[in-house]
Formats: sequence, structure tokens, C-alpha cells
Amino acid sequence: MTSIARSALTLAGLTLLLVLATWWAWSAVTEPLPGGGGSTAACTDSPISEGEKVYPGAVTVSVLNASERNGLATETLSQFRDAGFDTASAANAPDKADVRYAEIWTPEPKNPAVLLVESRLGKQAKVVRKGDPGTGVVVVVGDGFTSLTDGKDFVTASYDTEICSPSG
Repeated sequence: MTSIARSALTLAGLTLLLVLATWWAWSAVTEPLPGGGGSTAACTDSPISEGEKVYPGAVTVSVLNASERNGLATETLSQFRDAGFDTASAANAPDKADVRYAEIWTPEPKNPAVLLVESRLGKQAKVVRKGDPGTGVVVVVGDGFTSLTDGKDFVTASYDTEICSPSG
């Protein structure tokens, strides 16, 4: 093998190694943090009586990312935490999820916890009736979502129900 061929082969091998190392590093940097950065892994069903006020600290929120933007669920969960809500987890939404702005997936659309979270998502947000979608109030964010809005400080329950509140 000539020295030129050996040099070309060495250069090709090093280039391949550089491409693989760059791909691995990018994958590691853009991967979500374990546990989604939430304060709790679960919540407890707490009874709420008609007329009782529900505040952000009594509501647990999970966020799913249905957008093409890496880290949007984690960023949104952090905004909920900064707004005083308890936070559970951030993850990717199922592949079939088609959410343009933001949705709340819940089996109980008129639940006071759902209404309180909805008030922070803006007028474009939708509440979608789904079976048990996950922990707490489940928010699904799409490419059109940017940040929380100023919403209600509390919601008064219009009927006896339960909300998923922080454990412990």
C-alpha cells in the first residue's frame, strides 16, 4: 500500500470517527433530563367540595411534547412550576398526537384543576376528553405553543369532585 493510499484511508477513518462522536454528543445533549425535572413522581386524589377554591399549589401538572422542538415539555413544565403548580413529569407525546397549540387531555373537562390550568394556556388551548391520560392534569404542547399566559389565581369548584394534588 502506498503512503498516499494509507494517508487517505487514515483520513477517511478519522472523519468517520468524528461524525460518529458528533452524532453521539448531540444525542446526549438534546436528551431530556431524567424524571422531566418534576418535583413529584405522583400525586394523590384529594376531595374537593362544591364552593371550595383550588389554587395552583394544589394542582399537579404533567406535560407531553407533540412538537418538533426538543425540550418544549420540560420548558413548559418549568413554567408551570414557576407559576406555583406542582409538577410531575415531562415526556414526548404519542406519535399519533396532532396538537397544533396546546391541549389538556382529561376524563373530566369541568374539573376545577383542569379549568385552572386551562386559564394559563391561553385562548387557543383546547380541552379534550380522554380516558386516563397520565399523572395530574396532562397538558400536550404543539409547535404553536410558546409560553404560559397570566391566568386565574384560583378556580372555585362548581361541584364535589377530586383533584390530583401533591403527595406528601
